[in-house]
Amino acid sequence: MPALLAPNRPPLPTLPVQALDEPTDRLLRWAAAHDLSSLDVAQLVELGADVTASDPDTKETALHLAAARGNGEAVGALVLAGADPRATDSAQRTPLHRAAEAVAAHRGAAPHEEGEPPMPTAAGMAVAGLVESGADLDAADSRGITPRTILLRHIACEVGLMPLDTLLGKAMK
Repeated sequence: MPALLAPNRPPLPTLPVQALDEPTDRLLRWAAAHDLSSLDVAQLVELGADVTASDPDTKETALHLAAARGNGEAVGALVLAGADPRATDSAQRTPLHRAAEAVAAHRGAAPHEEGEPPMPTAAGMAVAGLVESGADLDAADSRGITPRTILLRHIACEVGLMPLDTLLGKAMK
C-alpha cells in the first residue's frame, strides 16, 4: 500500500489494525476524521475509495467528516474527486452544516497579529469551497437548522449583536 502521507506533514494517527482489512471507502472516512490532505485523498481514490460512500449507521461521508474538522484542503480534494456537497447524514445535515459548525467552533483558526484582520480559517475555506461547489446554505436538517443560520448566529455572537445567552435561548425555541 502506498504511503498515505503528504510530504512534510506529521504522521496520521496509527491506523487501527482492523482498518487495514477494511474497504478503502471506510479507510477514507477514517482518514477524513483525522486531517487527511489532498494527496491522501488522491491516493485513497487511486486505491479505489468511493468518495460518495457513507457510514451505514450515521450516513456521514468522508466529506462530512473533513468539513467537521474544518479541513478546507481535504474538502476541496474530496469535491474534486466527486464527493457530493449536498449529501445528507442521518440527521439530514450536509457537509456545509458541519463546516459551518467548525467555523462557529473556530476550528482551523490561524493566529494573527493584534490589530490585523484574521486570515481566513481552514473551516471558512471549507464553507466557501462547499458553497462554490453547489452546497445549499438553506438546506434544513432534521431540526430545521440551516448552515446559513449557524453562520449568522456565529457572526451575531462574534460582533456582539446579540448576547450569547439570548441567542442560545432563541435557538432552543
